[in-house]
Amino acid sequence: MALLLDITSFEALFQVNYKPLCETAYRIVLDRDIAEDIVQDIFCKLYEQKKSLKIAVSIREYLFKGTISKSLLYIKRVKNVNLIEHYVETINNSEMLFPGTGILSHDQDNLNYALRTLPDASRTVFILSRYENLSFKEISAELKISPRMAEAQLSKALAHLYDYLS
Repeated sequence: MALLLDITSFEALFQVNYKPLCETAYRIVLDRDIAEDIVQDIFCKLYEQKKSLKIAVSIREYLFKGTISKSLLYIKRVKNVNLIEHYVETINNSEMLFPGTGILSHDQDNLNYALRTLPDASRTVFILSRYENLSFKEISAELKISPRMAEAQLSKALAHLYDYLS
């Protein structure tokens, strides 16, 4: 069934969901302006295609899934090295990445470089796991991969970082 939204319904949907969607996008892209652009694009698409768009889930779920997908696509498209550096700079506790190893006693530049040298898939899974605290099941749903693949990518990332920094 096509989505039937009049302007009043659309404005109400926008008012209720805009801020939570922006926060979700911001957690991924770490840039408020980009996050707002992503959410605005989602709403524009929704409004423009309201007569032909078929949604099999709740409208809220559709909006959140679209925001997450578009945010991850943004990260993938621009290969945002600054995102990795931002995450690394915000870590105050070395135990957060590699408990019990003292790995982060290494020079910060080496860690930044090591993170940049990870393949895109491993780096994305690493970020979602370590910084967004997503489970393998959640990561697999976000990236449309199996949970075992998510686990393998994280293992690959950790092994690479451990080897590089040891």
